[in-house]
Amino acid sequence: MGAPAGLSEGRGRAAIGRLEAGLRSLWRSAFGARSPLVEDAGFKMPALHVYFHWAILGTLVLAVALSLALSATTSYDRGNYQYVLSAELQAVAAIFALVITGSLVAMQIVVGTTPRIMAYFPLKEFVVAVVVNAATMGFDAVTLARLPDLATYIGKFFINLTVVLNGVAVLATLAYVWWTFHWTQPRIYLTALLNRMDHTDDLQSQRDIVVAIEELGLHASDRRHIQTCGDAVRAFVVAADLVLAKSNLDTEAVGQDISHPLCTIPEALGRLGVAYAERGLDDAVHHVGWALGGLGAEYCAHAEELIDVELTMPVVDIAESCGRHSREKILYNFLASKNRCLSWLAAKGAHEMLRWWALNVEDEADICGEYKLPNAAAQVLEQLDTLLTLAEKRQLRDHFYDCGVRTAVDWLAAIGHLIDHAGVEFEKAAISGSTPWFERRTLGESVDGLRARLQGLRGADHAGSST
Repeated sequence: MGAPAGLSEGRGRAAIGRLEAGLRSLWRSAFGARSPLVEDAGFKMPALHVYFHWAILGTLVLAVALSLALSATTSYDRGNYQYVLSAELQAVAAIFALVITGSLVAMQIVVGTTPRIMAYFPLKEFVVAVVVNAATMGFDAVTLARLPDLATYIGKFFINLTVVLNGVAVLATLAYVWWTFHWTQPRIYLTALLNRMDHTDDLQSQRDIVVAIEELGLHASDRRHIQTCGDAVRAFVVAADLVLAKSNLDTEAVGQDISHPLCTIPEALGRLGVAYAERGLDDAVHHVGWALGGLGAEYCAHAEELIDVELTMPVVDIAESCGRHSREKILYNFLASKNRCLSWLAAKGAHEMLRWWALNVEDEADICGEYKLPNAAAQVLEQLDTLLTLAEKRQLRDHFYDCGVRTAVDWLAAIGHLIDHAGVEFEKAAISGSTPWFERRTLGESVDGLRARLQGLRGADHAGSST
C-alpha cells in the first residue's frame, strides 16, 4: 500500500529544502555569507549570485547527462575525437588567457578608486575559474595522449565527458567575468565591505574597512558621483550598526581606544562632509548631517558612554569647510537638517547626543560671524528656538553623566548663554541688520525675540516652582 500523496509530497519538499540548505552552507563556506542586516539596509549582492549554487549543480548534472547521451548516440572515431579535443583545448586556453589579461587591466583601473579594494577582489571565484580551466585542459591533454583505437562504453563515456567539460570551463570563465564586472561597481564593493564587517571581530580588519569606505567616498566626490557619495555615507551607518550588534562589544574599551571603529566612523563621516562641502555637493552634505544624527541616536540607545567629541566635532568641521569655501547654501541646508535632528533626538531619548549638539551651536555662530553668512546664521537661531520649544515641553533632560556622576543642567541658563553669544558674534560681524532668506525680521530682531521668549519661559518656570 503506497504512502498518501500529501505525505510523499511533504517528504519531497523537506528533502529539497535540506538539499538547498546544504548547498547554501557549502556556498557560504566557499564564498562567504551575506549579512541580513546589510541586505535589509539595501546593500545586496546581484540576484543571480543567490542561485549560483543551483547553477553549479545543474551544470554538473547536465554535463553527465550530455556525456551519456553522446556515448549512446555517436560512434567512436579516434581521428574525430583528436581533432575535437585539440580544437577545444586551444579554444579554452585562448579564452582563459584573454580573461586573465582583462582581469589584470580591470584591477589596475579599479585600484585607482582605493588601493584597499584589492583586499576584496573576488579571489575565491578567480581560484575556482583557474582550477576548472586548468583541470579541463589537463583532462584534454591526458585524454589526447591516451586516446585508444577502440573504446569500451565506459571509456567512451569518459572521453565524451572530457569533451563536454570544455564547455563547462567556458561557462565557468563567463561566470567569473560576470561576477568580476559586478565587483567593480562601487555599490557591490560597499556590499562586500559590509559583509566582511559583519563576519569579522578583528579590530584592525574593521578599521581597514572604515578606511576603504572613506576612500571610495572621497574618490566619488572627486568625480562628483552623488549617488556613490550617498552610498558611502549610508555604508558608514550600516557599518556602525554591525559593530554595535556584535555580542563581544566592550563599551568601556571603546572610550579608551580612539582608533576603535565606533570612534573612527564619525570622524570619517566628518572628513567626507568636509570634502563634499569643499566641492559644493549639497545633497551629499545633507546625507552626512542625517547620518551623524542617526549614529548619535544608535550610540545613545546602546550606551551613553559612546557619545563623545567624535560625534560633535564633525559638525563644526563641516560648517568650517562651508564657510571657508563660501558655501552658504550648503551650510544653510546642513544646519536646517541638524535643527530637525534636535527634535528627533529628543523624541528618541538620545539626550546625551542632544546636549553635545546643542553646545555646538556656539561654534556654528562663530563660523557664521567670521565668514559673514547671515542666511546660515538664521538656522543657528532656528536651533535655539527649537531648544526653547523642547525646554518648554519638558523634553530636555535635566542632567548628564560626567564620569558616572549625575550632574544637573540648567537648560534655560545654557540656552540664554548661547543666545547672548550669537547676538554678540552677529553684532561684531555687522550682520545683525541683515534679513536672511525666507525671514521677515533681521538677525538682531530675531535674537531679541529669542531673549523675550526665554524671559517668558523663565517667568513661567519660576511661577510654577513657587506654586
